Amino acid sequence: RVMLTTWPPPESLKSTTSPYQGTLAKTAGGQYRYADYAAWWTRALQFYQNNSVLPDYVSIQNECDFTPTPPSSGPIAAYLAGCYLNATETTTKAGYPQALAAVRSAFSAAGLGSMKMIGPDTTAIGGDKVKNYLDNIPSGQIDAIAHHLYHDSPGSTGIADLSRLQSQYPNWVMPKFMTELNPHDTYEDWDPAQPGWMQLAVTMH
Repeated sequence: RVMLTTWPPPESLKSTTSPYQGTLAKTAGGQYRYADYAAWWTRALQFYQNNSVLPDYVSIQNECDFTPTPPSSGPIAAYLAGCYLNATETTTKAGYPQALAAVRSAFSAAGLGSMKMIGPDTTAIGGDKVKNYLDNIPSGQIDAIAHHLYHDSPGSTGIADLSRLQSQYPNWVMPKFMTELNPHDTYEDWDPAQPGWMQLAVTMH
């Protein structure tokens, strides 16, 4: 399966006019630029379509709940980019449900309505993070769940969280994919004597 996602959208679509921090920019009238964001996504997907490589799934924003602090220098600038899309729209954060609806609508208008959407692609699953997003998304807008597993210890708390996620969204109703995990990330609480591949294998199991 191939999933297409984004880290930061173009700087012109960001509230910070930068890859770092922030959320979607607003129009002169004070509305978030969901339509422009959707148009950009549509052009991207049309590019892949024209080259016969459409993905199986689209995730509109990688780690929509994460706005890291930009580095002063160094080789990891790209890793620290992003764009916050909140579970609900606020005056300072664009809403994930509104952005998703805009993208789906734009895809449909462009003849790409059959594209499957996967989300919300959050940094973690603890504290019902995924559910908080999905509770605000109308039924049928998401075809599969995407999440990461940072901040959760796969060998302990992560197991309970994964089990709860399965009870909330059984696989036969809503497929789930862990779309990212770096076992050596400093967020992880793991025994240094335990190989990273072993931690990942335990989580998958």
